[in-house]
Amino acid sequence: MSRVDFERLRQLWASRSDAGEPEWHELYALVERVLRRAKIRDGLDRGDLIQGYFLDRVLAGRGQAIPDNEAALLGWFGKYQLDQVAKQRTVAVTWDDGFCAQVGLSTEAAAIDDVLFRDHRAARVADFFKALTDDEKLLLQISHCDGESVLSVQEQHQIRSAHYRSKQLGILLSKSAIPADWAKSKIGRLVDELGVKVERAASADLLQVLRLLCERALEWWEAR
Repeated sequence: MSRVDFERLRQLWASRSDAGEPEWHELYALVERVLRRAKIRDGLDRGDLIQGYFLDRVLAGRGQAIPDNEAALLGWFGKYQLDQVAKQRTVAVTWDDGFCAQVGLSTEAAAIDDVLFRDHRAARVADFFKALTDDEKLLLQISHCDGESVLSVQEQHQIRSAHYRSKQLGILLSKSAIPADWAKSKIGRLVDELGVKVERAASADLLQVLRLLCERALEWWEAR
């Protein structure tokens, strides 16, 4: 990266508290250019790491430090990788492993058509889905319902900040996430609105809501 480009990265980083969407996209592109050269530890995915780092340490970061040069940024990224490795080693069977594994397979897990309130939930799910952006609909259908990786969807459909959007939507969570974290996502709030309790093990009611989402997403996808 040229000195001019890195100085632009520093400027955007320093003013990120006042940044709009164009500035965030530009900053992500510059950070990604540097981090794509980083050495990645075994078992970690470069794309997910870069997006996770940007979300956790740049977008949500509260520190005032700004990288002086590429080596400094790469060093910070290296420490972030160590944090992720440590999390994986300390997590046994978490809510993410137990619950979200079922969420990802919700369209295949069970054909739950006999649970009460299906029609009411279907109407609310349709309204919820309609209010999503096209990028969120793509992520929901292709990543969540069809099981493709968020990175793959991002590359195929040119979706910016797909990792961040997936977390906001509620189809991607970190290893350390707990039910309360997911409840703050868009889908989590929908589920709460419908009066469905979020527990460690996915209930039949919860699976039904997720299945309805995938049914609606598939209808939208096929009608495109």
